[in-house]
Amino acid sequence: MGAVGTVPPHRALAANRAYVASFFDRRLRGHDDQLLDGPSERFPKMVFAR
Repeated sequence: MGAVGTVPPHRALAANRAYVASFFDRRLRGHDDQLLDGPSERFPKMVFAR
């Protein structure tokens, strides 16, 4: 079975962790790092759909 996608696993995991943490920080702790507001230099390959 071949690999799925083009993002290296360590980058995908880092992005997943960052976006989930950002969501809970914003909603539960009231801390907003603006990661969920739109494209980020930290994760340039992330695409936002509204």
